[in-house]
Amino acid sequence: YFSALQTLIIFTTPLNRGRERLFDLPWNGVLHEFNSEWKTKDCQSCSCSKETMGCCSLVITPMDYDKEKCESIFYEETCSYKVVEKADPSKLCKVHGAVG
Repeated sequence: YFSALQTLIIFTTPLNRGRERLFDLPWNGVLHEFNSEWKTKDCQSCSCSKETMGCCSLVITPMDYDKEKCESIFYEETCSYKVVEKADPSKLCKVHGAVG
């Protein structure tokens, strides 16, 4: 995941009819209106205004679990992890701590 601090360019064009928009480099040049919010394909929740832009992760990452017995599996479509036994992935493992 990339940092919440992003490289931004603010610009106007004739197509914008005098309204400034935010050009968002890390997200493939997608234009976002000021005072808007969006979710990125890599599970970031972002918002912008004329003064600032910020993003934060939607993912809660499991940290404290038995890493020898278990593994975490990331599901991109839901921006979530499941921690399962390596020997039997149908069995969930106990998670004692997470960050996100």
